[in-house]
Amino acid sequence: MTLVALFDRHQARLYRFALRLSGSDEEAEDLVQDAFVRAARARVPEDDEAALRWLVRVVENLARDRWRRRVVRETFARGRRSETYDPRPTLDAAATVRAALASLSPRQRAIVVRHHLDGEDAAAIAATLGIAPVTVRWHLAAARKRLLAWALLTIVVIATALLVQRPTPAPPPAARHIQCTTPGGTRVVWTLDPDFHM
Repeated sequence: MTLVALFDRHQARLYRFALRLSGSDEEAEDLVQDAFVRAARARVPEDDEAALRWLVRVVENLARDRWRRRVVRETFARGRRSETYDPRPTLDAAATVRAALASLSPRQRAIVVRHHLDGEDAAAIAATLGIAPVTVRWHLAAARKRLLAWALLTIVVIATALLVQRPTPAPPPAARHIQCTTPGGTRVVWTLDPDFHM
């Protein structure tokens, strides 16, 4: 089947398919045009249904490629718009993990690192350290409790720091009262405007 005959037979159907994929007339037209450009360069199956399936796959792949490129462009554009990368949160998190690990005894630290970071099981750690597997599990449980306490303490410290940093609203200025007693024994009270200064 010639390329012209293929275009005449399947262009409208491919366009509707491309329009559903892209949601834009211009992009759907571009997808169909690019699919037929690829058909001109490639060997398209001779069977009409097989040729249509081939063209549908090409349109789908082209739409997927365009979507990926758009996502990359948008992500890159968002990254360029942001001021600069601030590594402090990452460094703070790494420092917190190092400090938490440092709070453990050397044996517990070795067991936690080998188990949680290196992925070794209790039997392998026990064989390496020359202790019983039950001892490894005991050290893991004790280390987890200590790390949990460390994490809770860190959360309390951070929450307290955030609360301290938040400015407390100033109390409304108190009205000033001046009291006096007249020579006749009458008590007089004057209320002054809070903004009035003597």
